[in-house]
Amino acid sequence: ISANGILHIIIENKKWNNPEMLKNDNINKKAFFELIYYYLENTRDVNAEKIKMKEKIEIRRLIATDAFNWFIFNSNDIEKICEKYHIDSIFFTKFHTKVYWRTPVPFCTVLIVSF
Repeated sequence: ISANGILHIIIENKKWNNPEMLKNDNINKKAFFELIYYYLENTRDVNAEKIKMKEKIEIRRLIATDAFNWFIFNSNDIEKICEKYHIDSIFFTKFHTKVYWRTPVPFCTVLIVSF
């Protein structure tokens, strides 16, 4: 979701009952990694020799949903995880070559809404 050409929210939508969708007891799913990948893709400049943050980033939330379950992440929490575990370099070297990152997801605050 963007306003005035600035991206504010990234949403990953999956079909109902898709095994790739996050669960209340397991967020280590493909939908979560896709959210992180889209976040990194929109916040990192990988054209230089070193991966750098892009300027004027306004992304505030990352959402994974199947229309009945909503997992809402604060982008500050995702950014802390990315910095602490150097996930940007992991994703941009491995994800592009189809090797998914399989390390268990570190703890972060997530708002889970189920209908």
